[in-house]
Amino acid sequence: TDAIDPEVVLPLSALISEKYCPDLHDRMAFYQRLASADTKEKVENIIFDLEDQYGEAPDEVLVLKTNALIKLELKSIYALKLEASFTDNQVNIGITLSPKAPVDHQKMLAKVKDASSMRITPQHKVIQVFGKSS
Repeated sequence: TDAIDPEVVLPLSALISEKYCPDLHDRMAFYQRLASADTKEKVENIIFDLEDQYGEAPDEVLVLKTNALIKLELKSIYALKLEASFTDNQVNIGITLSPKAPVDHQKMLAKVKDASSMRITPQHKVIQVFGKSS
């Protein structure tokens, strides 16, 4: 089967900074381990190892951890991408599904038709808006 490597796009910094982990080799090794982690437990263990070596993880590392966990969930539903954007009064979340996603398209279209805050693009992207639009 073709491996799916989902992309997570959040308006937040997700990185292991040089200030937190000064050794470039260590940073690259942690990034590689996170990229290849295939279970929640592996992701948790990698962050545990990072914190064991460098102390409490800053927010950017916690966002990186969250991204890795989201990617695992996206793989499980054959999603190619998750994008989120925030404004003062709403959150937009878009998920782009692979053509291999096990989705009943008729049910999805019916759901979208009934939900004014949800839509589907021709590129198989499902967009949900939370909050009030002005």
